Amino acid sequence: MVIAPLPDAREMTWTGLESLRPGLERYLRRRCQDENEVDDIIQETLLRAARYRGGLQANARLAPWVTRIAGNVFRDHARFTQRRPSVGHDEELFERLESRDPSPSTLTCTDGFQVGAQYVDRGTLTLYMRECFAGLIDRDRDVLTVYYGEGRDARATAAHCGIAVALVKVRLFRARRRLAHAMHLVLCSRRSRRLVARL
Repeated sequence: MVIAPLPDAREMTWTGLESLRPGLERYLRRRCQDENEVDDIIQETLLRAARYRGGLQANARLAPWVTRIAGNVFRDHARFTQRRPSVGHDEELFERLESRDPSPSTLTCTDGFQVGAQYVDRGTLTLYMRECFAGLIDRDRDVLTVYYGEGRDARATAAHCGIAVALVKVRLFRARRRLAHAMHLVLCSRRSRRLVARL
């Protein structure tokens, strides 16, 4: 899959797009039950709409055009998730499965976390997270720190970062994605080093 370079946020046209969010939420909630997926699909929809808005001939057609984009993004998302293996919610199957994880009653706050196929202790994961966070570009670190670290809302985050309120969720979405990608690379590297050490 080839990803086209994103234009600078100043080149994107956001006027009128944020007001379409409630309608997009209603449209997508009828098709998708996961609230987080709906939010991600809406963010991707608004990004695409802002990026390609120059091709829209009549501004009166904005809402149907953006809804059509949302439908396309949803179908892309559905195709992607269908390719991933999934397990149904069959209670009988779950009862027959033997778990290798410790019992939830024996876990303490000092235990680690299952990340993909690896178990990573809390201290190591915190160290990797700090390392990856420090490696992010300044604007990603800034928006994540203000919104999540300081617990500010979108308006306060926008004011602090000097961006439009409509861009806060977009910046957060991209920053989280870049942080997750950096963590994935670090954990894959760690796993490779462990496999080589066993040889």
